[in-house]
Amino acid sequence: DQSWGSPKVTKDGVTVAKSIELKDRYKNIGARLVQDVANNTNEEAGDGTTTATVLARAIAKEGFDTVSKGANPVEIRRGVML
Repeated sequence: DQSWGSPKVTKDGVTVAKSIELKDRYKNIGARLVQDVANNTNEEAGDGTTTATVLARAIAKEGFDTVSKGANPVEIRRGVML
């Protein structure tokens, strides 16, 4: 439910991503990143936003896990951006 109206039923990943807003500042940064992934995928391909979102989460999780084990975050970013 949205605090400002009736529930919205959709399968559209961009609509779902846009509706997410978290109170925690840092978690909200991550949510905005996912929104950007969904928006960019929608603009470039017109579909596949859910897949792109799942992949973005997996890449981010693996990156965080690797950094927590001592890897250089700059090198991780370079690898992702190839």
